[in-house]
Amino acid sequence: MTMTETMKDAAGPGRGGRMSRQRKREAVLRLLRGEDLDTVSRSLGVTAATLSTWRDAFVTAGEASLATRPASGSWTWIMCWLCETAKGLYSCR
Repeated sequence: MTMTETMKDAAGPGRGGRMSRQRKREAVLRLLRGEDLDTVSRSLGVTAATLSTWRDAFVTAGEASLATRPASGSWTWIMCWLCETAKGLYSCR
């Protein structure tokens, strides 16, 4: 298979050159499970730099979610409301 054929078969970005949040998440999870950056990049038709940016953002957001204190400011009440709505599945501490 030639490089042109490989690129034609790549699952590139959707409308307007954008990729959905779900597809980005799946791409990042592939990396975190050990797939090669260049392989995932080529299969999706995005640059390795873009894929690395998604991975870094994903890991940073995950790190923030491990904080033991609730977020301060105007978002605190929204988080508590979400906790209550989830019927006790999540703690609001």
